[in-house]
Amino acid sequence: KSHFPDVKYIQNNKNLGFSKAVNKGFKYVESDYICLLNPDTIVSDDTFRILMNYLEFNNHVGIVGPKILNANGSLQVSSKRSFPSLLSSVFKLLGLSKIFPKSKIYSKYNLTYLDEDEIHQVDSVSGACMMFSANVKTKIGLFDEIFFMYSEDLDYCYRCKKTGHDVIYNPNARIMHFKGQSSRLAPYDMVNIFYSSMHLFFKKHKKDFASWELASPLVYILINCRK
Repeated sequence: KSHFPDVKYIQNNKNLGFSKAVNKGFKYVESDYICLLNPDTIVSDDTFRILMNYLEFNNHVGIVGPKILNANGSLQVSSKRSFPSLLSSVFKLLGLSKIFPKSKIYSKYNLTYLDEDEIHQVDSVSGACMMFSANVKTKIGLFDEIFFMYSEDLDYCYRCKKTGHDVIYNPNARIMHFKGQSSRLAPYDMVNIFYSSMHLFFKKHKKDFASWELASPLVYILINCRK
């Protein structure tokens, strides 16, 4: 507060969860662009400029996300994802996506077969760092507050694409994300919240995909087994 007196700083009395906190912040936005950024991150000097310029010169793009690195410099696979199909969800829950990371069949969910240093149109980027314009945010709306934490970014990207906008992974912009540091300090069962959010995502959107409706019992069983 003392170093940045012009910044609107919102102190919540309790942990509202990711979606509710973001929505609360949305009320104060007066800028043309919005960037969601996790606190356990290190941002390169040009990250915001690269993401903003990409949106400015590509009007068809709704959301853009950077290449997210782990502390050891490796790619954080959640940087780019597909929406979970029946098979990709099963392969992920069974661990096959980790065993065969370069397979287009087994690793479709996290798209690890794509070149991590090239720009790609994807289904979803990570909520750890995503940027979009205020105009696009108006079209998509608020984050769905049924998600306390996890899957809210997947849901937001899904709704973005339903408005006709693209979601882009742009590795020219980079951040480092010390994944799990925020949740490690949270007084919640984060494992349970993570898999419960997957339940919520499937339940919310399964009517859009016939295979989800038919196979939802199997998916729920696998989610519970992994949990």
